[in-house]
Amino acid sequence: MEPISGSGGPTALGRRQRFGGSDYLTAYQGGPYRLRVDTPWEKASWQPRREGTPSEASVPGTAVAIGGELFEVVSVDPPSEQVERYRYYLAAWTGEPAASPLLYEREACEAEEAVRQVAARQEKLDGTVHLLTPFAGLLPAEVQVRLEGRLDVSALRMSEVSARTCLILAGTLELLGLAVKVAGGFGWLYVVERLLPLNGIFLVESAVRLAMARLAGEPMGSLPFVLAYALVRPFRALRRGESLSVALGVEKQDELRRQAAAGVASLAPDDVRPVVDGAAGWLEVTSLLPKEHWTLRTVIWIAQVSYRLDRRELLTTDLGETRHRFTLRPAPPDPSFTSVTHYRPEEVRDLAREELRKRRQTWVQTFSQVWGLLDGELQGELAKVYRYSPVASSAWAIAGVAVVAGLVGRVSLAFWLRPTGGPADLVMLLVAAFFGLECLRRLLALRGGVMPASALGAFVRPFARRLLVF
Repeated sequence: MEPISGSGGPTALGRRQRFGGSDYLTAYQGGPYRLRVDTPWEKASWQPRREGTPSEASVPGTAVAIGGELFEVVSVDPPSEQVERYRYYLAAWTGEPAASPLLYEREACEAEEAVRQVAARQEKLDGTVHLLTPFAGLLPAEVQVRLEGRLDVSALRMSEVSARTCLILAGTLELLGLAVKVAGGFGWLYVVERLLPLNGIFLVESAVRLAMARLAGEPMGSLPFVLAYALVRPFRALRRGESLSVALGVEKQDELRRQAAAGVASLAPDDVRPVVDGAAGWLEVTSLLPKEHWTLRTVIWIAQVSYRLDRRELLTTDLGETRHRFTLRPAPPDPSFTSVTHYRPEEVRDLAREELRKRRQTWVQTFSQVWGLLDGELQGELAKVYRYSPVASSAWAIAGVAVVAGLVGRVSLAFWLRPTGGPADLVMLLVAAFFGLECLRRLLALRGGVMPASALGAFVRPFARRLLVF
């Protein structure tokens, strides 16, 4: 027969050689077989020959085309204790040519191997992240949303598990501190005494995060981790080779500020240019924005043609402006693609608006309780853009103001009743009483489906209005 080329050259008689990926070929001369294919995975479409019986005709095995020759799958040996691989025995095809033989090519084996390696790595990563779900829930909401696209854990679940775990740990530490105080002092547990003030803050934050997850249905990261992520992001960008201004987001922020002032419609659409190299062709797309949703595993549809991302570059124009250039090649039918997007050159305007919204959303959701001081109409406008629950935020704002008013009122009353009490203590008591009554009024209104604003909302309203400008 004609030599069949594997990765190591022509397949020699009686010698097992690598064909492609994890598949190996062995060629035979004489006997019932011409080839043996060793593979770690079952080839479900390769069916062996079924011999005939007095009542049934024989059925030939699957026709397989290899190296220009046509073969028949004669028999299959499944994995055993001695050999942990599938072994397919092939004989030369006899009779009429098969109508649609299966192609067995080295490139397909290599592609299958790459897909399985990616899947194996992803499975290991999934297992690790499942174990670290309480820690993943501490990350900013936008990071949790990105993780849920790759893992089988929702962002809401991450936040809820993380908040519940932290709440249990913080509550246990509080009870331990209380028990030690009752017992007569901390002694060698002085570390617990030092941690109690911070633990109280951590306890309240965990309760708020759990309430957001359970009542509002929104993921929420822990404030220290949100701040840390905002500080680390520029250094990660620097490691990718971006300039300092790009890493710090200065250029992107300037672009978004100009866009917010002049309007999204003023942004220029992407520049799309076809490039032809012999029989092959691809596209070069130059854009103002980085298109982070385009990954190596994304199918990009343009004018009813599918493409894949081959390369991305960061360019600087003669005027010193930053541009992102993407090389797109025709996408093969590859099962490793995990997302699909339909692209328009004008989408830069939508992406600019979405980029600005995402940058703000982390802070809007993190401090959503503050927006609960606003009236229902303004909160409704914010919620449409930044996806938070106005009802839950108003409830938490009422609870927070009521707790502070109660503490201030209690302390002010105690000081005012002392002989040394003065007008300032009475003023603080009256202010606390005012906000206590206001909380009662707002709570009753909230139960009736109305969300009136707090007097403190006047300090928050300018920031909320600014967040609605794109």
